[in-house]
Amino acid sequence: MKEVFNFSQFDLNVNDVMVLDAYSTMFLWMGPLANNTEKTKSSAKVESFIQALSDGRDPSKIQIVQLDPGSEP
Repeated sequence: MKEVFNFSQFDLNVNDVMVLDAYSTMFLWMGPLANNTEKTKSSAKVESFIQALSDGRDPSKIQIVQLDPGSEP
């Protein structure tokens, strides 16, 4: 995982899985051309990321929302 600074919807890459950390919600966006390894391991990677947070958030209260391309809020 790598951080994208000043993220906007234009940063969504159809070849990748993208995660937006919105503090109490993690949005998991899977590009249609992302490879199967990225798609199958992304949820576990996000869970690991949440468990490793050290900013005072309660990991049990962070929601993960999976989005399909074109259905972004």
